[in-house]
Amino acid sequence: MFADDACGDWTLFLDDEEAAAAPKAAEPSAAALEGFLLERRQADPAHFSDLPLSVVKRLGRGEYFREMPGEQMKGHFGLAVRDYPPSPAPNRRFPDLITQRLLKAALAGNPPPYRDGELDELAKHCTVQEDNASKVERQVRKSAAALLLQRHPTWTAEQVKSALDAMPGVKSEQISVSVSQGVVTLVGPVDDSEQHKQIVRRVAQLDGVRQVVDDLQLIKGS
Repeated sequence: MFADDACGDWTLFLDDEEAAAAPKAAEPSAAALEGFLLERRQADPAHFSDLPLSVVKRLGRGEYFREMPGEQMKGHFGLAVRDYPPSPAPNRRFPDLITQRLLKAALAGNPPPYRDGELDELAKHCTVQEDNASKVERQVRKSAAALLLQRHPTWTAEQVKSALDAMPGVKSEQISVSVSQGVVTLVGPVDDSEQHKQIVRRVAQLDGVRQVVDDLQLIKGS
């Protein structure tokens, strides 16, 4: 019930000189793809690690379809198998539930639970819904990233010093501040233990500060 679309023109992944000398597959073929990847591993091992990801992106999304006995279908391009019925997760994937219902009926000697036309419509529906689910997942990831950036602005050392300046009794000019990826390091003298605690607590409360490295030193007894 499943197939991948793929491109047989591997020259898209080569520079102009290599592309001119490279053969092109007559049609998408898992065997041709494997041969191409093995050749590129030997020809350019330093940059080979980037190639498989580029190939996977060009394979495109899968498509569900109904296959009747005797029909020759594309199969699963990525797995290089012709017969690939999705079935292992009926609790969370509707196409797997359809496959298991068909298998259950066949093993029991009962008529199929779906007519041919129904399977065609279900295959189209599952393909469309998986595409829709992927769009929602991408949107959720983008929204989460935007929210993370909104709630965790990047603080500079100068801004942290300004926050310390606003604290009564704190001599921020004596405190060295450095910031790296949300980690604030404080170095310098403080008058007493209570002021020490207040400074660390105030910096830790700043949006975007993940950690405070406390290298402050007391110059008076608490």
